[in-house]
Amino acid sequence: NIIMSSLMLLYKQFGTDDTLEVLCSILIRNNIISESASQWYCLGIEKQLKITRIYESYMESLSENKEYHLPSQVIMYFMYDNTLGDREKAILYACVVRDRFNNSSAYDLYYDGIKEYAYEQIMYGRMNKSLAVIYSDIIKPDEITSDIAYKLPNIMFMHEFECINPRMKKVCVVTEEVLKETITPINDGKALINLYSDNRFIFLIDEKGNRYLNDDFTINSLMRYGMYTDKCYEINKEDAGLL
Repeated sequence: NIIMSSLMLLYKQFGTDDTLEVLCSILIRNNIISESASQWYCLGIEKQLKITRIYESYMESLSENKEYHLPSQVIMYFMYDNTLGDREKAILYACVVRDRFNNSSAYDLYYDGIKEYAYEQIMYGRMNKSLAVIYSDIIKPDEITSDIAYKLPNIMFMHEFECINPRMKKVCVVTEEVLKETITPINDGKALINLYSDNRFIFLIDEKGNRYLNDDFTINSLMRYGMYTDKCYEINKEDAGLL
């Protein structure tokens, strides 16, 4: 868009609030939600510009799988007027949790809402990097209920899989605990896969369905699930992943 490009250049050259306000307003009006747009929304927030939906648009432009240090204005704004969707709440709450030792007052004020949200998301079986941060803080082993014990094992063993080979379209996992293969699509080189132990085989699958047993990938655990396994198994002895 020529107008937006021109406004960006003007702001970079002169740095006036009026230019930034027009730019952010156009981005919001055109529903531009992207990582590149987030920097402009963030600038507008830090400049304390009074623009409708700038806070919401900023949050919608962020990724739930990245770590952010949100501006203090954002933390304060949603403390009292939180109409965000579940995805955006995960980003916000994960930031509050990560910064709890530096901003304990915000953490205390948010805590009840974060806890309610965490239990709700576990019941839905949802997981990503932001949710992993929230679950790890909120869920205490001695507070695990029957509902949680039957739902948490479905997500707490999830690992972030990242493949460096762009030709690979799916990842197939076969584990000793669950004696069947699980195939997951790879999107932008990433996928979330359940791994219960080191007793597993991981195959990469290309667009033609060919399978490869190699190490063109990295795997990182999202949660420290070891602290929950005993309590979950005490209540839920039927889950193969807990055996």
